[in-house]
Amino acid sequence: YAAVNWIKFRSLFSVPFDSQGISIVDPVRQHFLEANDGSFFGLQFVPTTLVQYLRPDALDLTSTFPFVDFASPTAPIGDVTFDLIDQTASLPTSMPALLIAGLVGVWALVRGVGAVRPSSLSSLGVPLLAAAGAGVTILPFGYIAQRYLADLLPLLALSALIGVQVLLSRSAGGVRRWRTVSFAALGALVVVGCWTNLSLALVYQRLYSPNVEPSVIAAFVDTRYDVSQSLGLDPAIPLRTGRDLPDTAPRGTLFVVGDCEGLYLSDGMRTDAIKHTPWNGVERGEAGGRFRLEVVFDDAPAGSREPLLSIDAGDEAGMIWAERGAGGVAIGFGGVGFAAESRVLPIADGRAHELDLLVDVHLRQIQVVVDGQRVLETIAAGDLRPTFTVGRDTIDDPAVAAHFSGTLTPLPEQTRVCRELLAEADAR
Repeated sequence: YAAVNWIKFRSLFSVPFDSQGISIVDPVRQHFLEANDGSFFGLQFVPTTLVQYLRPDALDLTSTFPFVDFASPTAPIGDVTFDLIDQTASLPTSMPALLIAGLVGVWALVRGVGAVRPSSLSSLGVPLLAAAGAGVTILPFGYIAQRYLADLLPLLALSALIGVQVLLSRSAGGVRRWRTVSFAALGALVVVGCWTNLSLALVYQRLYSPNVEPSVIAAFVDTRYDVSQSLGLDPAIPLRTGRDLPDTAPRGTLFVVGDCEGLYLSDGMRTDAIKHTPWNGVERGEAGGRFRLEVVFDDAPAGSREPLLSIDAGDEAGMIWAERGAGGVAIGFGGVGFAAESRVLPIADGRAHELDLLVDVHLRQIQVVVDGQRVLETIAAGDLRPTFTVGRDTIDDPAVAAHFSGTLTPLPEQTRVCRELLAEADAR
Protein backbone atom coordinates (compact mmCIF):
# COMPACT_ATOMS: atom_id res chain seq x y z
CA TYR A 1 0.00 0.00 0.00
CA ALA A 2 2.70 2.45 0.99
CA ALA A 3 4.69 1.76 -2.19
CA VAL A 4 1.72 2.32 -4.49
CA ASN A 5 0.68 5.40 -2.53
CA TRP A 6 4.21 6.83 -2.85
CA ILE A 7 4.26 6.25 -6.61
CA LYS A 8 0.90 7.97 -7.04
CA PHE A 9 1.04 10.78 -4.48
CA ARG A 10 4.63 10.98 -3.15
CA SER A 11 3.20 10.18 0.28
CA LEU A 12 3.41 6.90 2.17
CA PHE A 13 -0.08 6.89 3.69
CA SER A 14 -1.98 10.15 3.19
CA VAL A 15 -3.90 11.45 0.18
CA PRO A 16 -3.41 15.01 -1.17
CA PHE A 17 -7.06 15.99 -0.92
CA ASP A 18 -6.30 19.61 -1.75
CA SER A 19 -5.12 18.52 -5.21
CA GLN A 20 -8.41 16.89 -6.23
CA GLY A 21 -10.13 18.59 -9.13
CA ILE A 22 -13.17 19.59 -7.10
CA SER A 23 -10.95 20.97 -4.32
CA ILE A 24 -9.37 23.34 -6.82
CA VAL A 25 -12.65 24.79 -8.16
CA ASP A 26 -15.19 24.42 -5.32
CA PRO A 27 -15.26 27.03 -2.51
CA VAL A 28 -17.33 24.68 -0.30
CA ARG A 29 -14.62 21.99 -0.44
CA GLN A 30 -11.91 24.60 0.10
CA HIS A 31 -13.69 25.88 3.23
CA PHE A 32 -14.02 22.31 4.53
CA LEU A 33 -10.29 21.62 4.07
CA GLU A 34 -9.29 24.93 5.67
CA ALA A 35 -11.47 24.12 8.71
CA ASN A 36 -9.89 20.67 9.10
CA ASP A 37 -6.19 21.31 8.45
CA GLY A 38 -6.39 20.05 4.87
CA SER A 39 -7.57 16.54 5.82
CA PHE A 40 -10.76 14.50 5.63
CA PHE A 41 -9.82 12.61 8.80
CA GLY A 42 -10.13 13.70 12.40
CA LEU A 43 -11.56 12.59 15.74
CA GLN A 44 -13.87 15.62 15.69
CA PHE A 45 -16.04 13.81 13.13
CA VAL A 46 -16.60 10.68 15.24
CA PRO A 47 -19.61 11.83 17.37
CA THR A 48 -21.61 12.75 14.27
CA THR A 49 -20.69 9.72 12.15
CA LEU A 50 -21.27 7.37 15.10
CA VAL A 51 -24.76 8.77 15.69
CA GLN A 52 -25.69 8.65 11.98
CA TYR A 53 -24.45 5.12 11.33
CA LEU A 54 -26.01 3.73 14.54
CA ARG A 55 -29.24 5.74 14.82
CA PRO A 56 -32.39 3.57 14.87
CA ASP A 57 -34.50 6.30 13.21
CA ALA A 58 -32.53 6.74 9.98
CA LEU A 59 -35.59 5.86 7.88
CA ASP A 60 -38.91 7.54 7.19
CA LEU A 61 -41.99 5.37 6.69
CA THR A 62 -44.18 6.99 4.04
CA SER A 63 -47.54 6.37 2.39
CA THR A 64 -45.90 6.58 -1.02
CA PHE A 65 -44.48 3.48 -2.74
CA PRO A 66 -42.08 1.89 -1.82
CA PHE A 67 -43.12 3.23 1.61
CA VAL A 68 -39.54 3.69 2.87
CA ASP A 69 -37.32 6.73 2.39
CA PHE A 70 -34.19 8.26 3.89
CA ALA A 71 -34.73 10.31 7.03
CA SER A 72 -33.23 13.75 7.38
CA PRO A 73 -29.46 13.47 7.97
CA THR A 74 -27.97 13.99 11.40
CA ALA A 75 -26.86 17.55 12.09
CA PRO A 76 -23.14 17.98 12.90
CA ILE A 77 -22.44 17.53 16.59
CA GLY A 78 -20.22 20.26 18.00
CA ASP A 79 -18.25 22.92 16.15
CA VAL A 80 -17.29 20.73 13.21
CA THR A 81 -17.45 21.21 9.45
CA PHE A 82 -18.26 18.23 7.18
CA ASP A 83 -17.60 18.05 3.48
CA LEU A 84 -21.04 16.46 2.99
CA ILE A 85 -23.67 14.63 5.05
CA ASP A 86 -25.53 12.74 2.35
CA GLN A 87 -28.79 10.78 2.44
CA THR A 88 -27.77 7.81 4.55
CA ALA A 89 -29.43 4.98 6.42
CA SER A 90 -27.81 3.21 9.38
CA LEU A 91 -26.76 -0.27 10.46
CA PRO A 92 -29.90 -0.92 12.55
CA THR A 93 -32.21 0.18 9.73
CA SER A 94 -30.46 -1.24 6.65
CA MET A 95 -28.83 -4.43 8.04
CA PRO A 96 -30.82 -5.39 11.16
CA ALA A 97 -30.41 -9.18 10.81
CA LEU A 98 -26.64 -8.96 10.32
CA LEU A 99 -26.33 -6.50 13.21
CA ILE A 100 -28.30 -8.62 15.71
CA ALA A 101 -26.62 -11.89 14.68
CA GLY A 102 -23.27 -10.09 14.71
CA LEU A 103 -23.78 -8.85 18.26
CA VAL A 104 -24.57 -12.43 19.32
CA GLY A 105 -21.38 -13.56 17.58
CA VAL A 106 -19.20 -10.93 19.27
CA TRP A 107 -20.75 -11.72 22.66
CA ALA A 108 -20.06 -15.43 22.10
CA LEU A 109 -16.50 -14.72 21.04
CA VAL A 110 -15.85 -12.63 24.14
CA ARG A 111 -17.63 -14.92 26.59
CA GLY A 112 -17.05 -18.29 24.90
CA VAL A 113 -20.66 -19.47 25.37
CA GLY A 114 -22.80 -22.06 23.66
CA ALA A 115 -22.04 -25.52 22.45
CA VAL A 116 -19.30 -24.19 20.14
CA ARG A 117 -15.94 -24.74 21.82
CA PRO A 118 -14.27 -21.50 22.97
CA SER A 119 -11.06 -22.57 21.24
CA SER A 120 -12.92 -22.72 17.94
CA LEU A 121 -14.31 -19.23 18.47
CA SER A 122 -11.01 -17.73 19.57
CA SER A 123 -9.41 -18.69 16.26
CA LEU A 124 -11.72 -16.17 14.58
CA GLY A 125 -10.58 -13.30 16.79
CA VAL A 126 -7.84 -12.05 14.49
CA PRO A 127 -9.90 -11.87 11.27
CA LEU A 128 -12.74 -10.27 13.23
CA LEU A 129 -10.39 -7.62 14.61
CA ALA A 130 -8.98 -7.03 11.13
CA ALA A 131 -12.48 -6.52 9.72
CA ALA A 132 -13.29 -4.15 12.59
CA GLY A 133 -10.08 -2.20 12.01
CA ALA A 134 -10.94 -1.70 8.35
CA GLY A 135 -14.57 -0.81 9.02
CA VAL A 136 -14.20 1.76 11.76
CA THR A 137 -12.14 4.02 9.48
CA ILE A 138 -15.44 5.49 8.27
CA LEU A 139 -15.99 7.06 11.71
CA PRO A 140 -13.20 9.70 11.75
CA PHE A 141 -14.03 10.67 8.15
CA GLY A 142 -15.58 14.04 7.31
CA TYR A 143 -18.02 12.71 4.73
CA ILE A 144 -21.15 10.67 5.50
CA ALA A 145 -22.70 8.59 2.73
CA GLN A 146 -24.77 5.44 2.31
CA ARG A 147 -21.99 3.66 0.40
CA TYR A 148 -19.62 3.80 3.39
CA LEU A 149 -21.86 1.38 5.30
CA ALA A 150 -20.43 -1.29 2.99
CA ASP A 151 -17.06 -0.87 4.76
CA LEU A 152 -18.64 -2.49 7.82
CA LEU A 153 -20.09 -5.41 5.88
CA PRO A 154 -17.05 -7.73 6.34
CA LEU A 155 -17.23 -7.20 10.11
CA LEU A 156 -20.98 -7.80 10.21
CA ALA A 157 -20.86 -10.82 7.90
CA LEU A 158 -18.12 -12.59 9.86
CA SER A 159 -19.57 -11.86 13.29
CA ALA A 160 -23.07 -12.81 12.06
CA LEU A 161 -21.78 -16.18 10.84
CA ILE A 162 -20.49 -16.80 14.36
CA GLY A 163 -23.77 -15.65 15.84
CA VAL A 164 -25.88 -17.92 13.63
CA GLN A 165 -23.66 -20.87 14.51
CA VAL A 166 -24.13 -20.10 18.21
CA LEU A 167 -27.91 -19.97 17.77
CA LEU A 168 -27.84 -23.29 15.91
CA SER A 169 -25.75 -24.89 18.64
CA ARG A 170 -28.11 -23.61 21.33
CA SER A 171 -31.08 -24.96 19.36
CA ALA A 172 -29.37 -28.34 19.06
CA GLY A 173 -29.48 -28.53 22.84
CA GLY A 174 -33.18 -29.28 22.68
CA VAL A 175 -34.75 -25.89 23.54
CA ARG A 176 -37.45 -25.95 20.85
CA ARG A 177 -39.13 -22.68 21.83
CA TRP A 178 -35.76 -20.86 21.80
CA ARG A 179 -35.03 -22.18 18.31
CA THR A 180 -38.45 -21.18 16.91
CA VAL A 181 -38.47 -17.68 18.37
CA SER A 182 -34.84 -16.91 17.48
CA PHE A 183 -35.01 -17.94 13.85
CA ALA A 184 -38.48 -16.49 13.29
CA ALA A 185 -37.22 -13.13 14.54
CA LEU A 186 -34.05 -13.39 12.47
CA GLY A 187 -36.07 -14.29 9.37
CA ALA A 188 -38.36 -11.31 9.90
CA LEU A 189 -35.33 -9.01 10.17
CA VAL A 190 -33.93 -10.44 6.92
CA VAL A 191 -37.21 -9.59 5.15
CA VAL A 192 -37.20 -6.08 6.64
CA GLY A 193 -33.58 -5.50 5.62
CA CYS A 194 -34.16 -6.71 2.05
CA TRP A 195 -37.22 -4.49 1.61
CA THR A 196 -35.45 -1.50 3.12
CA ASN A 197 -32.39 -1.77 0.89
CA LEU A 198 -34.45 -2.41 -2.23
CA SER A 199 -36.64 0.59 -1.41
CA LEU A 200 -33.72 2.93 -0.74
CA ALA A 201 -32.04 1.82 -3.95
CA LEU A 202 -35.20 2.49 -5.94
CA VAL A 203 -35.78 5.89 -4.34
CA TYR A 204 -32.20 7.07 -4.82
CA GLN A 205 -31.49 5.64 -8.27
CA ARG A 206 -34.82 6.71 -9.76
CA LEU A 207 -35.35 10.05 -8.06
CA TYR A 208 -32.26 11.62 -6.52
CA SER A 209 -29.21 10.38 -8.41
CA PRO A 210 -27.53 13.19 -10.37
CA ASN A 211 -27.18 10.89 -13.39
CA VAL A 212 -30.72 9.54 -13.67
CA GLU A 213 -32.54 10.15 -16.96
CA PRO A 214 -35.64 12.39 -16.74
CA SER A 215 -37.81 9.68 -18.33
CA VAL A 216 -36.83 7.33 -15.49
CA ILE A 217 -37.77 9.92 -12.86
CA ALA A 218 -41.09 10.62 -14.57
CA ALA A 219 -41.96 6.92 -14.78
CA PHE A 220 -41.12 6.30 -11.14
CA VAL A 221 -42.98 9.39 -9.88
CA ASP A 222 -46.02 8.17 -11.81
CA THR A 223 -45.66 4.60 -10.52
CA ARG A 224 -45.16 5.42 -6.85
CA TYR A 225 -48.32 7.54 -6.63
CA ASP A 226 -50.37 5.13 -8.76
CA VAL A 227 -49.41 2.17 -6.55
CA SER A 228 -50.19 4.06 -3.36
CA GLN A 229 -53.53 5.32 -4.67
CA SER A 230 -54.52 1.84 -5.85
CA LEU A 231 -53.99 0.65 -2.26
CA GLY A 232 -56.30 3.39 -0.98
CA LEU A 233 -53.54 5.36 0.76
CA ASP A 234 -54.07 8.60 -1.23
CA PRO A 235 -50.76 10.25 -0.24
CA ALA A 236 -50.38 14.01 -0.35
CA ILE A 237 -48.43 15.21 -3.39
CA PRO A 238 -45.78 17.82 -2.47
CA LEU A 239 -46.47 19.92 -5.58
CA ARG A 240 -45.72 23.60 -6.02
CA THR A 241 -46.11 25.88 -9.04
CA GLY A 242 -44.63 29.15 -10.24
CA ARG A 243 -42.86 30.97 -13.03
CA ASP A 244 -39.33 30.25 -11.75
CA LEU A 245 -37.66 27.49 -9.77
CA PRO A 246 -36.92 28.49 -6.16
CA ASP A 247 -33.32 28.26 -5.01
CA THR A 248 -34.12 25.52 -2.48
CA ALA A 249 -36.96 23.22 -1.48
CA PRO A 250 -37.37 20.19 0.80
CA ARG A 251 -36.29 16.86 -0.66
CA GLY A 252 -39.06 15.26 -2.71
CA THR A 253 -40.77 18.54 -3.61
CA LEU A 254 -42.23 18.61 -7.13
CA PHE A 255 -42.36 21.98 -8.89
CA VAL A 256 -44.23 22.89 -12.08
CA VAL A 257 -42.95 25.88 -14.04
CA GLY A 258 -45.70 27.65 -15.98
CA ASP A 259 -48.25 25.54 -17.82
CA CYS A 260 -46.13 22.36 -17.63
CA GLU A 261 -43.21 24.09 -19.34
CA GLY A 262 -41.19 21.98 -16.94
CA LEU A 263 -41.67 19.56 -14.04
CA TYR A 264 -38.80 19.32 -11.56
CA LEU A 265 -37.97 17.32 -8.43
CA SER A 266 -35.83 18.59 -5.55
CA ASP A 267 -33.20 16.28 -4.03
CA GLY A 268 -32.80 18.69 -1.09
CA MET A 269 -29.00 18.56 -1.26
CA ARG A 270 -26.64 21.49 -0.95
CA THR A 271 -25.13 23.06 -4.05
CA ASP A 272 -21.49 23.64 -4.95
CA ALA A 273 -19.30 24.47 -7.94
CA ILE A 274 -20.21 21.19 -9.63
CA LYS A 275 -23.82 20.76 -8.47
CA HIS A 276 -25.30 24.21 -8.93
CA THR A 277 -28.97 23.32 -8.34
CA PRO A 278 -30.92 20.95 -6.08
CA TRP A 279 -33.44 20.31 -8.88
CA ASN A 280 -33.61 17.36 -11.26
CA GLY A 281 -35.58 17.65 -14.49
CA VAL A 282 -38.57 15.31 -14.80
CA GLU A 283 -40.47 16.54 -17.86
CA ARG A 284 -40.00 19.54 -20.15
CA GLY A 285 -42.20 20.83 -23.00
CA GLU A 286 -41.19 23.00 -25.93
CA ALA A 287 -41.83 26.16 -23.91
CA GLY A 288 -39.33 24.76 -21.40
CA GLY A 289 -36.67 24.16 -24.06
CA ARG A 290 -37.21 20.52 -25.03
CA PHE A 291 -37.86 19.64 -28.67
CA ARG A 292 -38.54 16.08 -29.82
CA LEU A 293 -38.14 15.74 -33.57
CA GLU A 294 -38.01 13.14 -36.28
CA VAL A 295 -35.10 14.18 -38.47
CA VAL A 296 -34.20 13.09 -42.00
CA PHE A 297 -30.94 14.37 -43.47
CA ASP A 298 -30.70 15.13 -47.18
CA ASP A 299 -27.52 14.75 -49.19
CA ALA A 300 -25.18 17.66 -48.41
CA PRO A 301 -21.45 18.30 -48.91
CA ALA A 302 -18.99 17.37 -46.16
CA GLY A 303 -18.17 20.26 -43.84
CA SER A 304 -21.50 22.05 -44.28
CA ARG A 305 -23.36 23.16 -41.14
CA GLU A 306 -27.12 23.41 -40.85
CA PRO A 307 -29.29 24.79 -38.02
CA LEU A 308 -31.24 22.44 -35.77
CA LEU A 309 -32.26 24.89 -33.03
CA SER A 310 -31.64 28.64 -32.80
CA ILE A 311 -31.50 30.13 -29.30
CA ASP A 312 -32.18 33.88 -29.31
CA ALA A 313 -31.92 35.61 -25.93
CA GLY A 314 -31.56 39.22 -27.04
CA ASP A 315 -27.93 40.20 -26.56
CA GLU A 316 -27.11 36.51 -26.12
CA ALA A 317 -27.52 33.94 -28.86
CA GLY A 318 -26.59 30.34 -29.54
CA MET A 319 -27.31 27.40 -31.78
CA ILE A 320 -27.39 23.64 -31.94
CA TRP A 321 -26.21 22.64 -35.41
CA ALA A 322 -25.44 19.58 -37.50
CA GLU A 323 -22.21 19.31 -39.48
CA ARG A 324 -21.67 16.77 -42.24
CA GLY A 325 -18.59 14.64 -41.93
CA ALA A 326 -17.10 11.59 -43.57
CA GLY A 327 -19.51 8.76 -42.86
CA GLY A 328 -22.08 10.65 -40.81
CA VAL A 329 -23.11 13.77 -38.91
CA ALA A 330 -21.65 15.60 -35.90
CA ILE A 331 -23.92 17.60 -33.57
CA GLY A 332 -22.50 20.77 -32.05
CA PHE A 333 -23.44 23.72 -29.88
CA GLY A 334 -22.06 27.24 -29.67
CA GLY A 335 -22.97 30.44 -27.82
CA VAL A 336 -24.84 31.14 -24.53
CA GLY A 337 -22.67 28.64 -22.69
CA PHE A 338 -19.78 26.26 -23.19
CA ALA A 339 -19.21 25.16 -26.79
CA ALA A 340 -19.27 21.41 -27.42
CA GLU A 341 -19.33 19.00 -30.35
CA SER A 342 -20.18 15.32 -30.58
CA ARG A 343 -18.25 12.66 -32.43
CA VAL A 344 -19.31 11.89 -35.99
CA LEU A 345 -22.48 9.81 -35.69
CA PRO A 346 -23.27 7.10 -38.25
CA ILE A 347 -26.42 8.82 -39.50
CA ALA A 348 -27.43 7.87 -43.03
CA ASP A 349 -29.10 10.27 -45.46
CA GLY A 350 -32.75 9.58 -46.19
CA ARG A 351 -33.41 7.61 -42.99
CA ALA A 352 -35.56 8.84 -40.10
CA HIS A 353 -33.89 9.32 -36.71
CA GLU A 354 -35.31 10.53 -33.39
CA LEU A 355 -33.71 13.75 -32.22
CA ASP A 356 -34.18 15.09 -28.69
CA LEU A 357 -32.90 18.64 -28.12
CA LEU A 358 -32.88 20.19 -24.64
CA VAL A 359 -31.95 23.73 -23.64
CA ASP A 360 -33.15 24.02 -20.04
CA VAL A 361 -32.42 27.55 -18.85
CA HIS A 362 -33.55 26.76 -15.28
CA LEU A 363 -30.97 23.99 -14.84
CA ARG A 364 -28.44 25.58 -17.27
CA GLN A 365 -28.43 22.26 -19.10
CA ILE A 366 -27.96 21.56 -22.81
CA GLN A 367 -28.31 18.01 -24.12
CA VAL A 368 -28.72 16.30 -27.45
CA VAL A 369 -30.03 12.72 -27.66
CA VAL A 370 -30.07 10.83 -30.96
CA ASP A 371 -32.05 7.59 -31.17
CA GLY A 372 -32.05 7.27 -27.39
CA GLN A 373 -28.29 7.84 -26.99
CA ARG A 374 -26.97 11.01 -25.37
CA VAL A 375 -24.34 12.40 -27.75
CA LEU A 376 -23.75 15.92 -26.41
CA GLU A 377 -24.02 17.63 -23.03
CA THR A 378 -22.83 21.03 -21.90
CA ILE A 379 -23.80 24.00 -19.73
CA ALA A 380 -25.83 27.05 -20.74
CA ALA A 381 -25.41 30.57 -19.46
CA GLY A 382 -27.64 31.62 -16.57
CA ASP A 383 -30.67 33.94 -16.47
CA LEU A 384 -31.74 33.39 -20.07
CA ARG A 385 -35.28 33.77 -21.43
CA PRO A 386 -34.65 32.77 -25.04
CA THR A 387 -36.83 32.34 -28.07
CA PHE A 388 -36.38 28.98 -29.80
CA THR A 389 -36.63 28.37 -33.54
CA VAL A 390 -36.36 24.90 -35.06
CA GLY A 391 -34.55 24.38 -38.35
CA ARG A 392 -33.74 28.02 -39.14
CA ASP A 393 -30.83 30.34 -38.39
CA THR A 394 -32.46 33.34 -36.70
CA ILE A 395 -29.25 34.64 -35.12
CA ASP A 396 -27.29 35.23 -38.38
CA ASP A 397 -24.46 32.82 -37.70
CA PRO A 398 -22.16 33.15 -40.75
CA ALA A 399 -20.85 29.58 -40.33
CA VAL A 400 -24.32 28.03 -40.52
CA ALA A 401 -26.78 27.73 -43.43
CA ALA A 402 -30.03 29.68 -43.33
CA HIS A 403 -32.25 26.58 -43.27
CA PHE A 404 -32.04 22.89 -42.50
CA SER A 405 -32.11 21.12 -45.88
CA GLY A 406 -33.75 17.88 -44.69
CA THR A 407 -36.99 17.47 -42.74
CA LEU A 408 -37.65 18.09 -39.05
CA THR A 409 -41.02 16.72 -37.95
CA PRO A 410 -42.21 17.57 -34.42
CA LEU A 411 -43.02 14.64 -32.14
CA PRO A 412 -45.56 14.91 -29.28
CA GLU A 413 -44.49 16.62 -26.09
CA GLN A 414 -44.04 14.30 -23.10
CA THR A 415 -45.73 16.16 -20.24
CA ARG A 416 -48.37 13.58 -19.23
CA VAL A 417 -47.12 13.11 -15.65
CA CYS A 418 -46.98 16.88 -15.10
CA ARG A 419 -50.57 17.36 -16.27
CA GLU A 420 -51.82 14.40 -14.21
CA LEU A 421 -50.20 15.82 -11.07
CA LEU A 422 -51.68 19.26 -11.71
CA ALA A 423 -55.14 17.72 -12.25
CA GLU A 424 -54.89 15.72 -9.02
CA ALA A 425 -53.73 18.79 -7.09
CA ASP A 426 -56.66 20.84 -8.45
CA ALA A 427 -59.10 18.07 -7.48
CA ARG A 428 -58.06 18.10 -3.81
